[in-house]
Amino acid sequence: MCNTKQYAQMDSYISELSGNPMLSKSFCITGNPAADTVISIKKAHADSVGIRLTCDGDFAWLSHLSPIDVCAVFSNLLDNALEGSTGAVNPCITIKGKDHAHFYALMFSNNVPENIKIINNSVKTSKKDRKHHGFGLSSINSVVRKYNGSYTLKCKDMVFCVQAVFPKK
Repeated sequence: MCNTKQYAQMDSYISELSGNPMLSKSFCITGNPAADTVISIKKAHADSVGIRLTCDGDFAWLSHLSPIDVCAVFSNLLDNALEGSTGAVNPCITIKGKDHAHFYALMFSNNVPENIKIINNSVKTSKKDRKHHGFGLSSINSVVRKYNGSYTLKCKDMVFCVQAVFPKK
């Protein structure tokens, strides 16, 4: 459909397949199509449950990452932030991107109802079904390591933050 420029049909097809009409309605937020699609979908969900989601900074550097890797990082971090914000006072998620002299930085932060215990730069899933949950951070870790980067977790004053740093080549 894309090759024959049947864009309306393609939008309808994607929405039907995904069960989510927002999948075909991506907004330019970061300038990166993969990140923008994920953020658009997650923002629609955040809006529907009363969580404010903001995005600010420089994200042009995301083009150095594969679209699949961008989706993995943004999807997992936003899913965690949406879940973690539930029950917080003034629930809010902030995404920031920066292009520094020697590295790129990506930061996701969200309000939480109580401080989260971080041990060895990791948190344990709070879900009862641990066998099928708790893989988001390991997925993010795989992507960050693939690009020789690192990430840190912090939680202070009921704000949880993940900061990933990717070195410039």
